[in-house]
Amino acid sequence: IGLWNSILQRDTTTFAQQFTADDCATSAVDISQTDCEALVAFYYSTNGPSWTDNGGNWLTDNSPCDWEGVDCRNNRVTRLFQNENGLSGSLSPTIGNLTELTWLQINGNQIGGNI
Repeated sequence: IGLWNSILQRDTTTFAQQFTADDCATSAVDISQTDCEALVAFYYSTNGPSWTDNGGNWLTDNSPCDWEGVDCRNNRVTRLFQNENGLSGSLSPTIGNLTELTWLQINGNQIGGNI
């Protein structure tokens, strides 16, 4: 909860109409709450608002499995594709909560951190 509060307090005006970690528990469809929260953290920790292409649907659609570059199977994230997409910052540790993730493509970006 503390991580989410610090992330979401950065600019509540800009993100007021967007999907938040709290929405993962109440509004997300077709995805586990844990996977949804990990995707929201991934977006914010890699400067999602400045991505080259987020498909127009990251954090605006209540079905995270339909977000650009996200593939799911059985309501779990299995693939995440964000090559050369202007990501910057560091990977959120919550990426480790994507326990069904079998493919992660994030090359060509300016991100760091441990997986």
